[in-house]
Amino acid sequence: MSLKKISFLIITSIILLATISLQAQNFTEKNNLISRQYKDSNSKAKWEVEVNYPELTLKNKKIAADFNKISKALVMVQVAEFKKMFINDKNDSDIPYDMSISYSVEYMNKNIASFLFFGREYTGGAHGNSWSFVLNYDLKNNRQLVLSNLFNQGSNFLAIMSKQSILQVIAKQGEPSTKEWVEGGAGKNIENFKSWVITEEGLKFTFDPYQVASYAEGIFTTVVPYEAFSLSPTFTNLLSKK
Repeated sequence: MSLKKISFLIITSIILLATISLQAQNFTEKNNLISRQYKDSNSKAKWEVEVNYPELTLKNKKIAADFNKISKALVMVQVAEFKKMFINDKNDSDIPYDMSISYSVEYMNKNIASFLFFGREYTGGAHGNSWSFVLNYDLKNNRQLVLSNLFNQGSNFLAIMSKQSILQVIAKQGEPSTKEWVEGGAGKNIENFKSWVITEEGLKFTFDPYQVASYAEGIFTTVVPYEAFSLSPTFTNLLSKK
């Protein structure tokens, strides 16, 4: 075998080993994330469902089981609501009604798992409907996180989220003709910020169609850096990758 071929094989082996090592590292960092799928359809009633949700395998089997139960329930309750529509009503259209749910991993370390879900359904009309929902989980203490868990007591986090989100949405829209719409949908109401996830840069908020703008303008997202908040030591420790 020539020296050139030997060198090529060595380099190829090194690249392959590095790739395998990187894949193994990513798998470990993602806490053995598994994507589960549920599909169903009814040709007579003319509807279809396809949803995906995350499942974790962890050393602590109780935490994994609790997380997986909540993750599945979040999507399946929405599937049940979709199917309920067809108990008394039937689809007279030639186009099947459908519902789908997908998700993205926004942040994950050994302490936290943060997922953003997007749902979409079509049940007639000019266009479908879409919405977002989230699952933010404290894997260390086995609990779902709520916004108030993240900040020091008495900190004015809602005002900070609102002010920065309004500015970011307006900047993305240009000069909106419906400034009141933006200020209403991203105003100081905790319900406006129910779709939040953890990211490397800060807290990411998703505003669904019609919340801060018309349906045609779509979904808006904002990211408020952690430095803007007074974070609780407990949450700061959870963010640590050590």
